[in-house]
This record gives sequence, structure tokens and C-alpha cells, in this order.
Amino acid sequence: MKSNSNQKAIVAQSINNLCAIYAEKPHFTPYLVTFMFHIAPENRLSIFRNTYQNIMNNIWTEHQEAYVQLMSRLEKRYNSKPNRMPKELAFIDYPGTREGNYSEYKLKQAPHIHSVMLLHPNTVERFEQLTDESFHRIVSSPRLPCLERIHSKPITPTQANFCYVANYNAKFAVSYPAENDPLLADVELFRANPKPIEELKKFRHLSKSPFKNMPTARDLVM
Repeated sequence: MKSNSNQKAIVAQSINNLCAIYAEKPHFTPYLVTFMFHIAPENRLSIFRNTYQNIMNNIWTEHQEAYVQLMSRLEKRYNSKPNRMPKELAFIDYPGTREGNYSEYKLKQAPHIHSVMLLHPNTVERFEQLTDESFHRIVSSPRLPCLERIHSKPITPTQANFCYVANYNAKFAVSYPAENDPLLADVELFRANPKPIEELKKFRHLSKSPFKNMPTARDLVM
């Protein structure tokens, strides 16, 4: 079981590494990207009677699919251009943690993912087009049944602001629950991209619908 002090150290090092990349590549454009997921009310109790590691793991699977689809729309033959892939540090989070309310983080709520990305100059225009379209072509993918929406906004382009946003996104990963909940010891609370193409795509060998019997966001009547 990993300790919270180790978790904090790993998170801090990952953030420092990405900040160092930005310092070396100030022509890259930084963005905050949030991935929101949907769980229909009629499915919440049945899911959360089980350990909530499953839903975190499934949401990471969908996030990884969304990342691959994003790359494919930003750069043709992206697998031969690793230097142009978005450099990402993504953290899982729950509603309410901004106010320090962690007591309900595992009950009847879907987590979301906050991601800081550095985009290669050649891909910024396409990324902005996707933003203007609310990432519809990704959100509507049948491979992403519980991805409800993606929201992005640019980060004021200074290294200090970029590092501040990255640290803020890590609040759940280094929080009180991460220290006191033994079930979180084996759950991925953050990840860095890009990974090798083979690893990014390995989830495609899994079920296309990790949230079985759940309606998609497009089935939800607002």
C-alpha cells in the first residue's frame, strides 16, 4: 500500500517535470481541460454499493480513449510524431473538493478529471476548433458512453500560472481521503501523457462499454 507522503512526493515530482518541460518549450500553449462524466440516477446506488475503485478505473479508461481521439484530430499520423502529442498531467477529482468537502466524495457522484495540457504550436488551431465545437466529435463517440462533456480554457501563459493550476488540480490526489482511505491505495489518482502508443491503445482490447447497462449522456433528458 502506498503512503500518502510517497503519493505527495510523486505528484510533486510529476508537476515539476511538466513545469520544466514548459520552461524549455515556452512556445507551447497551456490549457486547463476538464472531462465530465455522467452516471444516471437509477444506476448510482447499484454502482456505489460496490467498491468505487471500479468506477475510477473505468473513468480513466474513457479518459485515455478521449486522449487518443483528441490526438487523432490534432495531428495526422500522430503515432509517428510523438513530439506533437499533447503533454498532459491529469488528476481525478470529485464535486465539492474546492470547498474542502471530501465527506461525500465516494457517494452517488461521478468523479471528473482535470487535465493540464501543453499543446504544440502546430496543433493549437485544431484544438481551438474542437473547443468551439464543444468537442462534439469526441463526446459523441460510442466508445465513450459516460463522457458527458469536455471543457477547455487557456491558462495565462506564464510558468507560474501553469504550475499553480497543476498544483491546484492535484488537491484530491494529495488530500485527507488519499491519506486515510485504504481503498485508494490501489487506485490511480493521476496520470501523465503521452504514453507509448501501444499502452495508450491497450484499452481497445477491452469492452467498448465499460459502464454496462448505463445510458449515455445523450440519453439523458435535461
